[in-house]
Amino acid sequence: MKQDILDVHNSLRRNFAKGSEGAHAANMKALLWDDDLARQARIRLRLSCKFSNIPFFEISDNDNCSNIARVSNGNVTRDILTWYSEIKNNFYANEKPNGFCHPVENCSQATVVLNADFRYIGCSYKRRCTRTTGSFYCIYKNDIDEPPVEPLGTVGQFYTTGPPCTHCKHSTSFCDDGLCNCRKTCSSPHGHGILDRRTCSCMCHYGYGPNCDVPCENPSRHDFVDYDICEANENDITPEECNVDALLRLSCPKTCGLCRSPIFL
Repeated sequence: MKQDILDVHNSLRRNFAKGSEGAHAANMKALLWDDDLARQARIRLRLSCKFSNIPFFEISDNDNCSNIARVSNGNVTRDILTWYSEIKNNFYANEKPNGFCHPVENCSQATVVLNADFRYIGCSYKRRCTRTTGSFYCIYKNDIDEPPVEPLGTVGQFYTTGPPCTHCKHSTSFCDDGLCNCRKTCSSPHGHGILDRRTCSCMCHYGYGPNCDVPCENPSRHDFVDYDICEANENDITPEECNVDALLRLSCPKTCGLCRSPIFL
């Protein structure tokens, strides 16, 4: 179910960014699954099902970044497409520089699905929310250090107009067929590390470069001589010298210990 939810959302977001509704989004991010958001969705959905007499907005504190299908048979693809379908009759691509939905209350679910700033999603489905029906609920979140383009729920923009991927932010600086994404793996035959998806940066355990894909070695000073000036003078190169001499760090990354621990953005 998790992969289906991501695939449907990202397909709709990609198609919208590429002009399926008459507009083009320059900053539409690919969504990633977030287990903590899924846990929150599960808890709030269970509370809503248990206390059905309480309005759902009193249980959820994420009304501006969530969607719910109160009646669902578990076909999450259909539920997501139903949310998206609001855009069909309420979106005006050419009325403003960035297009807008009107009236906003008629496409509040669609603009959540399509909000370009959102980066994370977590959902939950409860099969028997009532005696006869289930419910499906999703929570969305933007990058922790990036505020949304404009407060949700307004008749404002939910994306930036322009050719796809031309306004991708640092944490999603790669283009993935119309979606802004981080495509680093921090893994290669020459090294490996840990990917921080929130900054799209690698903490290289071994290897060098932005993706840990540069061999961890000191570059030769002379192509015609099998001689490594860094290794030859290794005993004379101190950590203090490496810290204060940028040229030395560039010339002797292995000797200066740069291949194992720095974060490369």
